[in-house]
Amino acid sequence: MTFKELVISKLTSLELPVHNEMGKEIARLKLIEEEDLNDQQMIEKITEWRNKYKSCFLSEFIPTNERTKKWLECIVLPSDDRLLFKISTLENEFVGHIGAINRGNYIEYDYYIVGVKSNMKNFALSIARNFLKWIVEVKDFEYILGNVRSDNEHALKFHIRTGFHIYNRVSLVKKIDTENEFSFEKSESKDLSTIHLVEIRATKEDLS
Repeated sequence: MTFKELVISKLTSLELPVHNEMGKEIARLKLIEEEDLNDQQMIEKITEWRNKYKSCFLSEFIPTNERTKKWLECIVLPSDDRLLFKISTLENEFVGHIGAINRGNYIEYDYYIVGVKSNMKNFALSIARNFLKWIVEVKDFEYILGNVRSDNEHALKFHIRTGFHIYNRVSLVKKIDTENEFSFEKSESKDLSTIHLVEIRATKEDLS
């Protein structure tokens, strides 16, 4: 059984309910499937958020709906080890997405964005903790790894509130791909004075 098949076997109708600290259901996560490629509104929102938060990623480019759809179709959906969930309110409004990648003995935290502001206290925090506590138990992973750009202080503070701790700092080198595209790659340099990668980790106990 693949990781994706294992996850699906633990879900009801491919959905995972999200509860706040009081035990009240506040949102639902639903695994993105092939039929979602026809959801133009979803693709447009993912593209919009990728552009809005592009400085949070290790690669920067001009997002398009076509590029988003191709990413889902050719990278996310075919992978047995990569998952991406839609985040929806109880009113069925699509407000973000959250993902994970199976790396063997650990999970890589991938692509978490809440693109619509909520008036609910700790809405984004509750989603992160619910999802990560659940996913790490699916296969009893040792830990969860996350990667954060050092200039993204807001995200780093959020992840620490979630339960992560800083594990390592790695130098990055900027690679220009085209005039409008570049990426950051890990470097052997010890210089952390510019943008670098902050590796964060959390165990199941850290998320309790």
